[in-house]
Amino acid sequence: MKNKNPFYGWLTPVLVCLVTLISFLLLRPSDATAGYWISMAWVMMLEALFFAWAGRGYNRETEHTSQFHVFLGVGALYYIICSAAWMIAYAYLSDHITLNLYIVGILVITVLWVVVASLQGRHDAACHEQQTMLEDNTVKVRALVKEIKGMAEVHGTSENRRAWAALIREAESVIPSQISEHGSRLMAKARELAGTGTQG
Repeated sequence: MKNKNPFYGWLTPVLVCLVTLISFLLLRPSDATAGYWISMAWVMMLEALFFAWAGRGYNRETEHTSQFHVFLGVGALYYIICSAAWMIAYAYLSDHITLNLYIVGILVITVLWVVVASLQGRHDAACHEQQTMLEDNTVKVRALVKEIKGMAEVHGTSENRRAWAALIREAESVIPSQISEHGSRLMAKARELAGTGTQG
């Protein structure tokens, strides 16, 4: 059941962003430059990023693993730390760091973070898809073996006991990735042994 307390949802990030906005406005120097307003907007964006990740960190998306969520969280934390360090450097070294260089630094840090996260996310999604397919195929192999064993118990006789045992061993030895290739063939053999398939 979802918790309807607004402090656990939208209210906390809204309050934090409002406090940040009010603080920047109240502490605004008389000669506030464009860099000051850019820093204000950037801080609010970083706060939104933090709360967005914190809110989605508990979600379990089907296309990604839990390890990727951890990586994404750590990456977001590093991005926020690097961004804060660059803002502090600009604040104390504004005589040496021009506004254009400051903006370029923001863009470079952001692009690096996005590119690394995108590459890792793509790799993780591919690995997760393969792992999911392997798990699904493993379940299909087990279901096939279970069904053949059930048919053997019902239709097994002293004459075909060895044939059933050989078929069960063959089913158990199927590689999960090849279940689509061998599943129908093995079931056809099982039906033939059970006397319900085409005689050959």
